[in-house]
Amino acid sequence: MPPLKKMMPPLNVMVLPANESVAPLKMMLPPLKVFLVDGFLCVFDVSEVAGRPLSRQVELTVQILGSLLRTKKPVVLVTTKNDEARESHLREAERLASRKEFKGNIPLVETSAHQGVNVDLAFITLAQLIDRGRGRVRIVPYPEAARQRRDDADLMADAFQSLVRTHVTDWRATWPATVQRLRGAPAFAEFTELHGQEAAHRLFRRYVKRLREEHVSRRVQRYLSELPDVLRELFADQRALLTCSWQEVQQSVRRHPDFERHFVAAHEDLAWLDLDLDELADARIPFEVLTSSEAETAFKNYLNAIQQETRQQE
Repeated sequence: MPPLKKMMPPLNVMVLPANESVAPLKMMLPPLKVFLVDGFLCVFDVSEVAGRPLSRQVELTVQILGSLLRTKKPVVLVTTKNDEARESHLREAERLASRKEFKGNIPLVETSAHQGVNVDLAFITLAQLIDRGRGRVRIVPYPEAARQRRDDADLMADAFQSLVRTHVTDWRATWPATVQRLRGAPAFAEFTELHGQEAAHRLFRRYVKRLREEHVSRRVQRYLSELPDVLRELFADQRALLTCSWQEVQQSVRRHPDFERHFVAAHEDLAWLDLDLDELADARIPFEVLTSSEAETAFKNYLNAIQQETRQQE
C-alpha cells in the first residue's frame, strides 16, 4: 500500500470515539460554519471493557452515526483493538454498518493500532470517499491484513538480522557504535520504524550473546584439545591417572610446581572469560575450564586412550 501521505490530500477529519467518556454528542459536533470538517471516523472498540455494557456502546454509536450522516459528510466506522476483539463486539460492529437507516453509506474498517494493522487504510478509505474522483481502495478484512502485517514484519526482521550479521562479527561490539554503522541502511530504518529501536537493540543483544557463546565454545575446544599434551608433561606416570578421579587430578594439577607454566587462574570473583588473555601471546589454559563437564569428558577420553595403549603394549 502506498504511504499515507501520498494517498491523501490535505483534509479536515474528525475522529470520534464511540464511548461515554467523550463530551455529550452536541458538543462533539461543532457548527460546520465555525469548524470545517471533510469527513468523520467513528471508532468502535471491539474489546471488552469492565463496566461498559455492549448494548449501551451500540446505542451511543447509533446516535453518533445518525448525527454524522445528517451532516452529509462521509463517515467510516472503524473498529479498534481487533487484536483483543470479542466475537460479540465484532458482530455488533458489522450490524451497525449494515443497518437499514444508514443505507450502506458507512464502510467498516477493522484495525489494531497496537499491531499497526489497517490504521492507514481507515484514513485512506475516508479520503477516497471525500475525493470522489479517486478510485476506491479494497477494504482488507482484519485477519488477512494482520497476516500480511506479520509476514511483512518477519521479512523486515530477517533483513535486519542479516544486516547485523554482516556488520557485526565481534562479540565485544557495542550498540551505539553499531547504530552509527547501520543508521543509513534501509533494513535498519524499516525495522526500527515498525518495531522501535528497543526491539532492534534486543535483537542485537541476542545476536552478540550468541557470538560470545560461539567464541567461548571455540576457545574451550582449543583448550581441551591441548589438555592431553599438558597432562603428559605434568604426570610422568600416565598409568597412575587410571586410578584417579577427575577431581583428584584437578587438585594435583593445582599443586604442581609447573602449574603456572601451563595454566592461569582467575581471582575468586572473576570468571576466566574476564581475564585479559591475549590468545596469541598467552596459550595457557584457564584453570576454571577444568571444572567444566566438557573437561571431565575430555579426561575420560584420554584415559580410554591410555588403556588402549596399555593393552597394545601387553
